Amino acid sequence: MSKIKNIMNNKKILIPVLTLALIFSATVFLRRNYKYTNSAENNVFEKFEKIDAVLVHRSIDDLLEMSSLAIIGTYSGESESFQIRTPFDGVMNHTDFYIDVSEVLRGETEDLSIAVRVEGGTVGEHTEIHNPTVNFEVGQEYLLFLFQERSGGGFETVGEHFYILGHTQGIFSEKNSKRYISQDGVILMKKYLYAHINDVPVDKDYFRKQFLKSLKGNLESGFMGQEEHDMWLSNLDTYAKVVLIVNGIKLDYDIIDGIVVIKPTQEQMTAILEYPGDDIVFNLRPIGTSTDIYVVGTWFNGYDKIFL
Repeated sequence: MSKIKNIMNNKKILIPVLTLALIFSATVFLRRNYKYTNSAENNVFEKFEKIDAVLVHRSIDDLLEMSSLAIIGTYSGESESFQIRTPFDGVMNHTDFYIDVSEVLRGETEDLSIAVRVEGGTVGEHTEIHNPTVNFEVGQEYLLFLFQERSGGGFETVGEHFYILGHTQGIFSEKNSKRYISQDGVILMKKYLYAHINDVPVDKDYFRKQFLKSLKGNLESGFMGQEEHDMWLSNLDTYAKVVLIVNGIKLDYDIIDGIVVIKPTQEQMTAILEYPGDDIVFNLRPIGTSTDIYVVGTWFNGYDKIFL
């Protein structure tokens, strides 16, 4: 049991964890390019994937009206990248970027630090590079227009995390005392920002409602059949799961009342415990649960359930 380590500050425990294809948020994926390398020296097979996308245009007024949270905050670091598996077995790499909140302009949050989730990163030998992508610099202050999906069916997972509305269109740096500039090069006057940021009330379910509206429209237009419509509707609250990889081994788990219940086979747990190093580290912050874990298995130290 001494090999299992719980690092409370980062909510690291037995899990590299964490998210949903954002249907209405920011991007339309157009092309995926693959490059494979095989190093005979260390027998490692690597996969590099570049994903090009076209951003759905978001005007300044869109950002002001559609965001559920707008903050000014400082980038303090990022998670290890992780994979998310959808209910339909799609898999994509993601990374959580941590922002220390200094000012809330729109919406509400009591958290001093929030997670902003972005597609891409390296997990094992699989690297995904998304184009365009947002860029953060440690210690740099940003104005961010954020939202939450609040529906399943894609890469969205449970937990408290946000996405940037419009992707590179929704992240701004201070240009001077009167202006912000987005990573797309769009100018936002501070006077206009503060005058209109709360003209439209926050609707946390905006994107869920838009998804339902789109489903209905696709059905009525004949673009989507009844069976496909019902399939999407039935999965509206079925969320994706972060792929749990411990010391290179993928493990099955469930989240029950905020507690992570992992179900390794005896062979898997033996391999984990024999892995070189002093600690087994699980990263729970991306899935937004408590730091409680159950390990299930009659073979594990003679107990049916071990509470860690």
